[in-house]
Amino acid sequence: MITLDKTLDDIMKLDFSTREMLLDILRNRVVEEKRKQIEAEAKKAQSLYRKGKLKKESAAELINRLNSI
Repeated sequence: MITLDKTLDDIMKLDFSTREMLLDILRNRVVEEKRKQIEAEAKKAQSLYRKGKLKKESAAELINRLNSI
């Protein structure tokens, strides 16, 4: 089984520039994954809105509703 500690130990065996490159790759992949999650949530919200399951509300109404949670 791969553990976080073992992975970190292995990473630290890499030279500095390779670790920097790995960090950039991981950061880019995390950003891309987050974009995909946001896209999926937006598509779901659009679908619900088209089906009439979401109501229109102003930004102020939304902020007030979120603040009351």
